[in-house]
Amino acid sequence: MNKKIVSLLLSDYVNDSRVKKISQSLSKSGYCVSIVAMLSDGLKEIEKEGQVNVYRIFLRSRKFSKVKLVQLIKYFEFMFKFAIRFRKTDVIHCNDLASLPIGVLVKFITLNKVKLVYDSHEFAINDKPNERKASIFFKYCIETVLIRCVDTVIVVSESIADEYSRIHKICKPNIILNTPNFKIKPKQSNVLRERFNIDSDKVICICQGALIKGRGIELALDTFARFEDELNGFVLIFMGFGELEGLITQKSEKHANIFFQPAVPYESIYEYTSSADIGFSLIEPISKSYRLALPNKLFEYSVSKLKLLVSNIVEQKKIVQEYNLGLVLDENNEQCLKDTLLKLQKIKVDDVDFRNLAESYSWNKQQEKLIEIYRKIGL
Repeated sequence: MNKKIVSLLLSDYVNDSRVKKISQSLSKSGYCVSIVAMLSDGLKEIEKEGQVNVYRIFLRSRKFSKVKLVQLIKYFEFMFKFAIRFRKTDVIHCNDLASLPIGVLVKFITLNKVKLVYDSHEFAINDKPNERKASIFFKYCIETVLIRCVDTVIVVSESIADEYSRIHKICKPNIILNTPNFKIKPKQSNVLRERFNIDSDKVICICQGALIKGRGIELALDTFARFEDELNGFVLIFMGFGELEGLITQKSEKHANIFFQPAVPYESIYEYTSSADIGFSLIEPISKSYRLALPNKLFEYSVSKLKLLVSNIVEQKKIVQEYNLGLVLDENNEQCLKDTLLKLQKIKVDDVDFRNLAESYSWNKQQEKLIEIYRKIGL
């Protein structure tokens, strides 16, 4: 009988490429995989993605106030319903710190019959900008206690693995990067150029993903607005969703070199990305999680063979410089971004560099490591 794995996350499971890829990879390797998330308006309570079942838990308390005490009521309702419905599984794969106490509870009530995998998608204890020390300390206490109840830990970058090992005094966690399948050969598309009627001689820069603070969105907007004449050979397209959509739309109405493309389904990302020329990843060091991050978009850009322009944070700087894929900003300011962009346009990135990156970081390699991790915990 196939071993049962439940992938647990406290979101509505929309546009989560990492959870999807890991679940599909485990399913293809013979495991019976289910994803359990929260039910939101407009989403199905039960659906199927290939051989993976997706369940979303309805909360009677969902529409209650967002006051912290009430949020706890929602959390405990989710915890109770999950423990009742999904305790008869072999593994719970916790995808965030919020889901970890639920996994530990089920492990406890099943007398350790359930294996527990903690897959931290970021540096969980300081994942918000300008986070209060009390909040960081509280999350540290929760994580450092509960992490000793898990059977294995997975993180998303070398720097985060080193930091987890140091602060929690545990063996270095496993690293599974959220990389694409580099076997994908995106069709050379002009979808963005055609959609926004962009002249063929213009260089398209793209900034995709979550459109939120800390991603360099405001810096890119201000640079293209301030230097519209000097950057007249370039246009900037934001693709994604988030709290800064309104600001981007306002700027696009005032400046002919700025455009907004709403988020597209994951299956269509490469068609859109490959129609650009330069990919931006301007992560700001506003939290420890951001300082140690290795953004997915770096690999999505690389699959599409875009030159990269990135901010100076350790992991993405290492990738860009090691594989000669573009340039790193010396400083996060408008003048530096403008000058670096003009310099980048004159640089040629060889296909060999993309191929070397693909061989080192393909999802196939990540998948092999993932399956080995599961085998080591006895599955």
